[in-house]
Amino acid sequence: MGAAIVVPEPGAQRYRHAYPGGRMLDALLVNRGSRTLMVSFHGALNRKQFAIPRFERLRSLLKYRVNSLYFSDPSLHIDPSLELSWFTGWKGTDVPRDIATWIMLMAESLDSDRIVLTGSSGGGFAALMVGALIPDSVVIAYSPQVDIRLYEADGQYPHAAKRSYLRHVWPELVAGQDLERFDFTKKWNESIEERTSAVARYTTPRDTQVLFVSNTRDAHHHHVHLPALRDAFGNDRDRFQVMTYTGPEGHRPPGPEEFEQGLVRAARWTGFELPKSL
Repeated sequence: MGAAIVVPEPGAQRYRHAYPGGRMLDALLVNRGSRTLMVSFHGALNRKQFAIPRFERLRSLLKYRVNSLYFSDPSLHIDPSLELSWFTGWKGTDVPRDIATWIMLMAESLDSDRIVLTGSSGGGFAALMVGALIPDSVVIAYSPQVDIRLYEADGQYPHAAKRSYLRHVWPELVAGQDLERFDFTKKWNESIEERTSAVARYTTPRDTQVLFVSNTRDAHHHHVHLPALRDAFGNDRDRFQVMTYTGPEGHRPPGPEEFEQGLVRAARWTGFELPKSL
């Protein structure tokens, strides 16, 4: 995969890697000659509203004179009804490791010495998982899931996203089982925990620095996912910090203002360059 990457002159360039079965890893790079490479992952997509590939937070990141790289989840090509698959990849294909390889190759070609990964919700999970594979990286995760097994969506069907994920991405885990009656309280992801739990991944000490940006009115993520990841880091404030804000009730992506506040807070904490565009 890496050998096919050619970093362009300043400007934008699209990249694509085709996995078997028509599953495409799409990326968009914006080269602005910066020492900082910002990497963005999207969260859940309403497939009736958004086409794939989806490159998220482009407008917000273009406000800063940094290189930026946007990824679209190849698992969404599996089925047009699939809205969230957390960039985990599927049996035999470790998408986060492939993405981490792309990011490090691009950073080297761009002479970017700081890599910052960001995303909200499922995109925040992806940023956490990929960031753990990149030495000295920074992750800014906005109300992320930290273990897919723990995730419960707002509304009448809290397990719908996990049900669709298992049906389409990991069917071998639930072969012969009735997913409509599936017990999601059991530890169904034990055999793939390394791919589906940032808690498990960060229990092993890493030099990645993580800023968890939490909406205090998102009860599930603030009171379930935040403590679970904080416990994995222990009391290591050099590697893990929390920023809170009061947003809309329930699970919603951060608005542009909250998103940019997270970027600025992380830059001040970790020291990466974040100059405003002229």
